[in-house]
Amino acid sequence: MDIMKVFALIIMNYRLRLKDGIFINEAKGIGGQILHEGVRVATEQLKAKKIYLEAQEYAIGYYAKEGFEVVSEPFMEDGIPHVKMEKVCD
Repeated sequence: MDIMKVFALIIMNYRLRLKDGIFINEAKGIGGQILHEGVRVATEQLKAKKIYLEAQEYAIGYYAKEGFEVVSEPFMEDGIPHVKMEKVCD
């Protein structure tokens, strides 16, 4: 599993579980911070030229805030509509 899929799995959960059963609600912006940091690491440290992911359709706007654009028609994955998105890095 590539690193951005791992970030996507973490981010799109409605809450993040920490040790001892403590939960952090995504509404506090932590998911967006994780996504932003993942993009930063990919571009600055890994020298990524392009980052891509597969997003559930309802989350398109979420990823668009970080500069990702839809690059495919919708497709089904596990019975859920998805699209491919990518961000061209500066």
